[in-house]
Amino acid sequence: GMAMAYGLPHYDDPVVLGTPWLHALKLLPFVAVPAWLVWLELREARWRLATRRVAVLAVVLLTAATAGEVWRQSAVVDAWQRGELAIAHGDGASALSWFGRFARLDPWNATAVRRRAIALAMEGRLEESLEGFARAVALAPDDPAVRDDYARALMMGGRPDEAARQLERALALAPADVQALYAFAGLRASQGRRADAVALLERARELAPDEPAIAEALRQEAGSARE
Repeated sequence: GMAMAYGLPHYDDPVVLGTPWLHALKLLPFVAVPAWLVWLELREARWRLATRRVAVLAVVLLTAATAGEVWRQSAVVDAWQRGELAIAHGDGASALSWFGRFARLDPWNATAVRRRAIALAMEGRLEESLEGFARAVALAPDDPAVRDDYARALMMGGRPDEAARQLERALALAPADVQALYAFAGLRASQGRRADAVALLERARELAPDEPAIAEALRQEAGSARE
């Protein structure tokens, strides 16, 4: 049963996403196998009838609780994968729906809160998005990706100083984060701090020498700095 669960396509495979019974079939062994093993043990026990009834009831309740948790985790994975597909296709409304479900199923998951905030920004709901990012940072203060995304949203909201603080913290956590370096360079350039922008882009180019966008941005900023 477990081999079948792992042998079938992964949960994010389009075949599984589009076939509910196949999804259920992947989950079945995680509930059925432990319940069957416990039942085999109980069948051999020489207990009084009343004790056996209590044991059977306990097994039934625990199996139901296990099934509920398996369903919850499966629903989390399903919502996560469908939300990512929606973001990849630029469908903010669908992404918001799926990541909203993800966040309801796992409210303390920073990824769920962060991706929902991105979907809110895609839908133009910037204030709600910023609130979501602030909560994601509170849940995962040492995750540079969360701070990087928060900074981008703050820049969209016209709050460059706050964005700079988030990017500084992101780079303190992950000095080799090329995306954060690139975003910070863009922010410094927009503030007229060309020398800082060039320094950040030079660091980014050292880490990603084959990235054309970084090379082009560095060429432009270096030229502006000389002028």
